[in-house]
Amino acid sequence: MRKLNICIVNPNRNAYSETFIRNHIKHLPGNILFLYGGWFPAYDKNDQRIADEYINRSFTSKATVFLCKLLPAFIANKIPSSIKGYPYDEELNDQSFRFILRKNKIDIVLAEFMYKGVLIKDACADLKIPFVVHTHGGADILNKNNLNLYSDSIPDLFLKATRIVSVDSFSSSTLLELGLKKEKLTEIGLGVDLTLFKKTTPSSNAPVFLALGRLVNMKAPYLTILAFSSVLKDHSEAKLIIAGNGSLFDCCFQIVKALKIEKSVIFPGVLAPEEVSKYMQQSRAFVQHSIHTTDGDSEGLPVAILEAMATGLPVISTYHNGIADTITNEVDGLLVEENDIDAMAACMIRLIEQPDYADHLGAKAREKIETDFEMSHVIGNLSSIIQDAVESYKN
Repeated sequence: MRKLNICIVNPNRNAYSETFIRNHIKHLPGNILFLYGGWFPAYDKNDQRIADEYINRSFTSKATVFLCKLLPAFIANKIPSSIKGYPYDEELNDQSFRFILRKNKIDIVLAEFMYKGVLIKDACADLKIPFVVHTHGGADILNKNNLNLYSDSIPDLFLKATRIVSVDSFSSSTLLELGLKKEKLTEIGLGVDLTLFKKTTPSSNAPVFLALGRLVNMKAPYLTILAFSSVLKDHSEAKLIIAGNGSLFDCCFQIVKALKIEKSVIFPGVLAPEEVSKYMQQSRAFVQHSIHTTDGDSEGLPVAILEAMATGLPVISTYHNGIADTITNEVDGLLVEENDIDAMAACMIRLIEQPDYADHLGAKAREKIETDFEMSHVIGNLSSIIQDAVESYKN
């Protein structure tokens, strides 16, 4: 069977928190063309502007662009942007995207995040190229600003998309409520590389609690800090590691200072995957207090939670979207209600005082990842959906 030419489009070049997208690029079988751009796909994997290739495709084009720059402004303003080669023009980026898809004989486009699908749907439909949208739950679907901005386009997206993938049952039900037809929806979890995240024994580690991810409101790192501060009253030896960066970094740093717990809370910054694995190997548990924010932001299924479970760490988190889908309270992790920092503190204390219980939860968590979230299994499911989308589109 011929390898498919797959174009993956994403808002970001290499956001450290988007492990799942890097895994798609790395593991999906096929010839992968990766394009990114915060608004419209505008750059390739080498950070080269795809419009440059479009406007420089012939000597005539190059000469036209050069001459346009010499013209008086009142004349140049009347010439289409696709000819002049402006760097950040919506019309030019759209034309360039279409040109790149045709040039690379793309069989199918995989749009990461629902609203990236909104932006590329017309180009794909016009070129008769099928596209699959991989939604990532939480804010990707529920952010109020995006829903308001794209409300008129979502029905057309659902009509034109060949398939839409969700990561958890909460996302699936939300997409159906927004009008997606059930036959176009497939639910697939996110994959974990078990060769990188090897099993540890939590009881053999010091009482270190690891929090990892973007420091943003839906992850509520400040609530994790407040819960941990209560733990220190009886267990001064405990440590909290908050890895990552984001808009709430200074807020979290200042809260730690105000609580006078600087010696017990560590901020190592953004970690590479190998460093994440190392920190997990040395921790007692993973903690994340995900919440639904007032503007509609929320989590889907955080990859860091899956990686912690793969390492054999018990996860302490909240009854929240895909997290509650994945973790069964007191079977393979511990869950508390959103904003209940006292309950979260009690869970941390329990795993300090009952290290064997941490081992039990961690072992069950590892079993679940091996069964449902192993990388080749998840990528195989996504690859089958992509292949089926191409075949069904032809028919």
